[in-house]
Amino acid sequence: MYVILHSNKSTITNEKLQGNTSLHQTSPLINTGLIYVFVDNPNVLKYVIAVLENFGAFDNRRHSPCFNQFRVDHGKLLATIQSNRKLGDAPVIVGSRPSPNDSLWRSVREQGYNVMVCDRNIENHEEKADLELVHMIDKVIFTKSPGILALVSGDSDYDPIITTALDRNWIVETWFWNMGMSGELIYKTIFTPLEYHYKSFLCGFSPDLGKNNQSS
Repeated sequence: MYVILHSNKSTITNEKLQGNTSLHQTSPLINTGLIYVFVDNPNVLKYVIAVLENFGAFDNRRHSPCFNQFRVDHGKLLATIQSNRKLGDAPVIVGSRPSPNDSLWRSVREQGYNVMVCDRNIENHEEKADLELVHMIDKVIFTKSPGILALVSGDSDYDPIITTALDRNWIVETWFWNMGMSGELIYKTIFTPLEYHYKSFLCGFSPDLGKNNQSS
């Protein structure tokens, strides 16, 4: 809470005597322009890439092509999202832990932060991991001055926390694939489709077209 006091003490006294309540009111906080990045690594990625690049095995359970032979460089993903803006705090990642040689670690360390990673495994189910990310976003928007909240997710479950952030004068960006992107988030946020940028942070290996790429 920010309260602007007059430098003249007698002015403060007079305002109090007159019942002026302006000293107890707060103006909307000015946006700092600092960016806070939250990444929810989605399982849908392997299906999106297969469609975009038109190759991969066919997943009979999802009735969709699937391509697993790629790696996300989270450092390059962060660079794409951050651009020339300054980080306000450590990036937060939920899902697969980036490999030790991912450029993310060096990039974030050079900016004075450590990466916060919430591993998603057998014990840490998707719903639990997502709740942890919501908790971290909630903590930031209530303890930091308003800035830019950049969320890599298209899940409508984040709609309530995004609404709260907007109400507190945060700018909210969402970065995700058109495939699977929530309509509510597109409407409420500054949405950037990753289809425009994925070649800058993904590297993969072409499947062996001489083999049968059918999977059960």
